[in-house]
Amino acid sequence: AHFSVKSWDRTAIPKPFSRVDFFYGEPLVVPQKLSAEESEKNRLLLEKRLNELYTSAWTIHNRAVH
Repeated sequence: AHFSVKSWDRTAIPKPFSRVDFFYGEPLVVPQKLSAEESEKNRLLLEKRLNELYTSAWTIHNRAVH
């Protein structure tokens, strides 16, 4: 169980004594100097990976979103 903050990202705060699952993916190493095109490719890849983690996290709880 959790509280959801009414913000743009709907931050979820676990209630005391809740079970918490942590999800992480493979590190994304981004070089310091990138062209605008390379930067956008990395941004899209990061967004894709975060969305996959989000889906994986809620799927194990048989939910689509929090």
